Amino acid sequence: MKNWKQYTLIVFMALLVFTFIGCDPEIKYVDKEVPDPTLIFREATINLDLNGTARTVRVEGTLLATEWNGLADKVKTAIQNAYSTTGGSMAGNFEDVLNRTGFTLVVTKEDYPFYRANHGFTLYLNINKLNDADWSEKIIEAMAKMISNSYPAIG
Repeated sequence: MKNWKQYTLIVFMALLVFTFIGCDPEIKYVDKEVPDPTLIFREATINLDLNGTARTVRVEGTLLATEWNGLADKVKTAIQNAYSTTGGSMAGNFEDVLNRTGFTLVVTKEDYPFYRANHGFTLYLNINKLNDADWSEKIIEAMAKMISNSYPAIG
């Protein structure tokens, strides 16, 4: 008889424990994406030389520190190289776009080929494409679309 009482007590305690620890089949566990604490908003100012005319442009992005290091210089070089390959009215278009009040270059990890422009004051650049050989050509294309107000512009 003693074993029966012990067995009943153990079963009762187990049921009581499972009730309090949440053995509820209705609970659904969802993996939550924990943001990387080093993925923060960063910004820099680059000084461009457009045929002797200085232009100051803001570069920004929400990136890891390792992604951001040296990025402003890389963007500056890409813009300078693209500008140096243009001539005539296209060079003027570059100057017009870069001289707009509040013009900003935003470097992102978004899923588009090279760039995106939704209005004439912000040009989004894909960080994964900044080392591509035809990047200068794409910057020239983006500037042309921005000057002609062809939005949304994705290329």
